Order: sequence, then structure tokens, then C-alpha cells
Amino acid sequence: MLKQLRERLLAQGCKATDMDGNCRYKGGNDTQCAVGMFITDEEYDKDMERCANLEALQQDYPKLALWDIAPMGVWNEVQGVHDRAPDTAHRFRKHINAGFNRLDNIYGTTPTVSQEHPS
Repeated sequence: MLKQLRERLLAQGCKATDMDGNCRYKGGNDTQCAVGMFITDEEYDKDMERCANLEALQQDYPKLALWDIAPMGVWNEVQGVHDRAPDTAHRFRKHINAGFNRLDNIYGTTPTVSQEHPS
């Protein structure tokens, strides 16, 4: 799961945001945040964007398939990596790699993309 998220966020190259720069599960230009990448189009409801945090999302949408993939702590960690990412492409890439390298160390997974991956 971490490998897939890292690769997808790096390929996307930016955060998923609305026109005001606020993070969204599903943003403009077909972007998705780390959690939004695991919310299918069939599951997605625009009202999800009103959930202030992932605990509220889980309470309001308990049947999302993503809750069966990883525990809440993991989702909070990957969402934090996304939400704290800088806006510039080069800094975004470095931040995502550093954040996922940290998560790989915490969860004992193998990093799949080098810190110096070209932009």
C-alpha cells in the first residue's frame, strides 16, 4: 500500500486541492490525496470533503473499502505526508520521498523510490 501511494503521489506531482488551495480527497485536474486514491469514484460523495478529519470520514462513511486496507493510524500518517507537502514540484517530490521513507522505517516496508528521483 505504501509503495502504491508513493508512486501515485509522485506521478501526480502535486497535492489534491480545491481552487483556494485547501486539501481535498478528490481535487481539481483529477488529483487525489493519499486517502482519496483509495476512495473509488462509485464510493465518492462530494459531502466527504466536509469531514474535518479521517475519524469523521470513517464515522460518516463506515463502509468505505479503504478502512479494510489499513488501520486509522496508517491513514492519518499518509494523509499527513500529503497535506504537509509543499506546492512546488521539486519540493513536493522531496517531501513525499522523505515522508514515505520515514513510514517505510516505521512499518518495516522497503522503500521503492530513491530520495534523489529526478523530477
